[in-house]
Amino acid sequence: MKRFLTLFFVLVFFSYQVAFSQETDTFSLKSKRGITILPEKGDYALGIDATPFLYYLGGLFSNSGASAPYFTFTAQNPGAIYVKKMFTDRKAIRLAFRIGYSQYTEPVGTDPDEDIKYVNSAAVFGLQVALENAFVYKSRVRAYYGAGIIFEKYPYQDELGIGTISYKDAEDPDNDWKETGGIDIGGGLGGILGVEVFFAPKISLAGEFNVGFMFVKTTDRIYVVEGEDDEIIDRGSTTLGFDNTASGALVLSFYF
Repeated sequence: MKRFLTLFFVLVFFSYQVAFSQETDTFSLKSKRGITILPEKGDYALGIDATPFLYYLGGLFSNSGASAPYFTFTAQNPGAIYVKKMFTDRKAIRLAFRIGYSQYTEPVGTDPDEDIKYVNSAAVFGLQVALENAFVYKSRVRAYYGAGIIFEKYPYQDELGIGTISYKDAEDPDNDWKETGGIDIGGGLGGILGVEVFFAPKISLAGEFNVGFMFVKTTDRIYVVEGEDDEIIDRGSTTLGFDNTASGALVLSFYF
């Protein structure tokens, strides 16, 4: 394993040197009004997962009609946000965030000091810091690749619920219980490969694939009752390997 890790880090370092050591000629493209279409050195970009827009377009051709695009940012369907800085016309450093939070309460609107209350809550968080390089240009289309560092946190999930579950009985606190833990916390190195289409000046839609060499720690899932010993429902674990990382498959970006 030590030899494998050493070889992996050497290959990553070599790839960075090859990918980002030299700058090739930039492909320049302007609109009929003379507006530059592609990103330039010094530009910033703000992007978001474009999946809701695709659902909206798909609804236009269905019998049920299309509702306005909306972004849930829930633990079950987290949203992705991207921030990018172009330090040459082709190369950029970027931050990608995946965020989601959910809380389900039953019954809704009750007084926790007087009624029974069931609460299920969870949060998802992912962060990627990466270097990106555009290596192929074809008119308004360009292909890019990159690599970076990844951190992810995911809640426990099963057929009954997600995240931290608590049950509170205001009339009889001895009935209170809570399930917590079982969280996946991971970090590692990831690679990016994507294609970006500029359908308007400085506005693009990109499809990308992310894969990472990840180390993931899963904590114990614990059943807690006050005054009693904690019960471990699911034992935690550690895993090491390649996997798809949490990232938007489609990204709508605005450069300015």
